[in-house]
Amino acid sequence: MPFFSICIPNYNYSKYLKLTIESVLSQSFTDFEIIISDNASKDDSVEMVKSFKDSRITLIENQVNLGFSPNLDKCTQNASGEFMILLSSDDVMFVEALETIYQVIKSNKQEDIVIMSACSVIDSKGNKIGSKRAMTGDVYSYIKKNQVFSLEANPNLSYENYSAKTVLTALLSGTFQPAGQFLATCYSSRLYKKLDGYRSIMAVHPDAHFSHRMLFQNPIVCYLDKELFGYRVHEANNLTATLNLTNIKYLLDSYLFTQIYDDQSLNKFGLNTNILKEAFINRIILHDAIWATIRGRNLKGLRILLFGLSAYPWVVFRSVNFLFFFLLFPISPIFWFFSGINKFQKNH
Repeated sequence: MPFFSICIPNYNYSKYLKLTIESVLSQSFTDFEIIISDNASKDDSVEMVKSFKDSRITLIENQVNLGFSPNLDKCTQNASGEFMILLSSDDVMFVEALETIYQVIKSNKQEDIVIMSACSVIDSKGNKIGSKRAMTGDVYSYIKKNQVFSLEANPNLSYENYSAKTVLTALLSGTFQPAGQFLATCYSSRLYKKLDGYRSIMAVHPDAHFSHRMLFQNPIVCYLDKELFGYRVHEANNLTATLNLTNIKYLLDSYLFTQIYDDQSLNKFGLNTNILKEAFINRIILHDAIWATIRGRNLKGLRILLFGLSAYPWVVFRSVNFLFFFLLFPISPIFWFFSGINKFQKNH
């Protein structure tokens, strides 16, 4: 049984998949397997994977496209390693990634632990253009605001441990992010089996759903302050679509987070469904509607607001942010005018 299972779901990313596989094969820690689940790609992804002659690589070929979340399960269900990492087929691991995570696991000696590292942001050519913390924004903001101290820290390995309750409270009272970056999250196969896989109804954020479900199992959450992965940003990936607000599915996913957790589970962590509804309306709906309007995209802002009104109208009406949007919207042509000037200047 290998120590690590590196699970790589793929669909039409042959352009980047070769680099992803090579980054795993180049690890200084070599006790791993690679499982690639190809979701009926129309490019040459399958042929490219088969060109690697390494017994540690297993290829699963789906005859039809199962969808994003089911393909995550198809990939991870076949893992036999003690710990698992789900790596996107356009991202990369840096050479010391597995070695560092292994040292953290052995140092912690926790039965149920989730390790999340920082990562570099790279462009389509592999150039570093930024960084991401191990903590997502919801967790980082909550810990700073509430001055939460770590349960345990190891300066030599640059990590801090937090309770699942702290992290889950941050996420479900925030914008429902995952606890850490998708590609930089490592968890035990024991914990994965407790959850019976991803089996998520989320279209855009099954990783966030899985992350929350892991936290409900009350593991130790370890944040490793080292950039061990490269997160690739390009025109085709989900982040770009979401940032451009061309993919409205993220609103539906956010709404579903207010529906799928019951009060019995939430009460154990000092939460309830009302907290989730208020977070959804204030932190997602009204926040995005206001910023869309300020950027001169008033119709988009109105569409986002109508989504929130159709979900929880009374939560919207009670919010101070709704009053701000109500006062802001009539003067939105001013923002639209200046936005048009900025676009004209950029194009000329």
